[in-house]
Parts: sequence; structure tokens; C-alpha cells
Amino acid sequence: MERIYNKKPKVVEGIIAIKEEGKMKLFNPKTGKKHVLNTTGKYIFQLCDGEKTVEDIWKLVVRDFNCSHIEKVKEDVCGFLYLLAKRGYIEFKE
Repeated sequence: MERIYNKKPKVVEGIIAIKEEGKMKLFNPKTGKKHVLNTTGKYIFQLCDGEKTVEDIWKLVVRDFNCSHIEKVKEDVCGFLYLLAKRGYIEFKE
């Protein structure tokens, strides 16, 4: 997973994101797929601005959620970002 640490996730153009209390609903009009994000997923998705690297994002999660299991956070954030990319919600920039 280390090879993606320097990549910059960015929301795919056209994705519809609806913020709600404690969650976010995503809709991909190209695929018709919907996905509901919990609070942590919403936080991570909002950081996918094409400027922050994957490493920046997991470090922010560690800091802002006061996490002590850094390796687990790295693994979870990378896995979540891969899932978002697979479902067409984000793409990775170099």
C-alpha cells in the first residue's frame, strides 16, 4: 500500500455528495450507484481535494480522531480510498 501514499485522491467530476448530520450520501450518475458514508468516511472523502496525498489524509485522521493505532489507520484509510476509487467516486493523481 505504500506506493499510493504519495498519490493525491480527487473526487471524480459529476459525483453528487449530499451532506447530512453525521454522514454523507454519494451518487455516481455514470453508474447509478449510491453509497452512504459514516462520519469518518465523510471526513476522509472531504479531504480528497487533489492536493492532499494519501499520507496527508491518514495523518489527519490520526490527529483529528486521536488514534493510537497508526498502522491500522493507514491500512483502513488506504483500503477505504481504494474502495471509493473502485466504485468510481474518486481517482488518484500523481
